[in-house]
Amino acid sequence: MKHLIILLIAIFSFGTTFGQLSGGYEFVRPPGEFNYHISFSKKGQYSLIIANELCSMIFMIPFSDGRYTVKNNQITFRDMNHGFVMKASLISSGKKILINKGFAFLNGDTAIWYREEREWEFPISGKGTILQKKEREAYLQQHKHEYPIRYETYEGEYNWQPTIGAKWEKGYDYELNIQKNHQYTLHYYRRLILKGTWSRNGNEIALYDESLQHTFYLLVGKDELISKYLPGGDNSPILKHEWQWAK
Repeated sequence: MKHLIILLIAIFSFGTTFGQLSGGYEFVRPPGEFNYHISFSKKGQYSLIIANELCSMIFMIPFSDGRYTVKNNQITFRDMNHGFVMKASLISSGKKILINKGFAFLNGDTAIWYREEREWEFPISGKGTILQKKEREAYLQQHKHEYPIRYETYEGEYNWQPTIGAKWEKGYDYELNIQKNHQYTLHYYRRLILKGTWSRNGNEIALYDESLQHTFYLLVGKDELISKYLPGGDNSPILKHEWQWAK
């Protein structure tokens, strides 16, 4: 009996890890804007996805994958790819989620429950923070000569799309503005996702996001920046200046 009492105290002290959440929650957006979804599994995994229909194609992009815990109607998200933590509250008897700490475009926003989720293991994308760090360290060892950077806007490859007649037009991708006063902003699909201060260590740039209170990294190359990794993908996208993509 004594052991049972101790077990019950431990359960209520540490909160429920899995099982309280299952299904999908959607952030309501005006027509024409991207939709944001959070899906939960009963096994304690979550996935934050942005989705929209562009050029008759449905784009679904993972923004955060990982594990979650629930205690006293408070949700803690632990991202497995980047290592940051998000916070949210369950309201309206669990039918809504209020984001307290997350990406700037979600803070203070409410997601509404909209469907049951079948039980399955969510795929975890990305390589994890330890492998990312090793890749950055190896790059710094191989590229000790510091490449120059410009205090301008760097853009992803898919932000400039070739059309008929070899003309380049605006698309949708990363837009990173680095300022000389060590401020920066990062947009993705025209949405502000990161904002804060940046610092440099050799050919590595650290982007500190004031909303997530977390640091993301880029590697400096000759006339380009290489993601290791930015939210929205784990495929190491290359960022260059507008005139370089349009060559």
